[in-house]
Amino acid sequence: MLEPTGDLSKALSGLEQRIALHPALKKAFLSLYGYTSDEKGIRHALLSEAEADVDEADAIFFIGACASFLTYLISKSHTRR
Repeated sequence: MLEPTGDLSKALSGLEQRIALHPALKKAFLSLYGYTSDEKGIRHALLSEAEADVDEADAIFFIGACASFLTYLISKSHTRR
């Protein structure tokens, strides 16, 4: 089970204690999350539409990426080493 800390880095570290998580994959997850959390990233695009550099293609990609990411985390959280 993943701890609901609200901190992706801590959740991934906890997951690493139970499964083999490749460092590049962990870095990719953190980088994607960093982009979404950025001031001009996908989650905050509507706060400043004039400065937003995202479009429908970005939104569609991230819907799929987030769904896949969550499915992966949930599935892996039930796995033990």
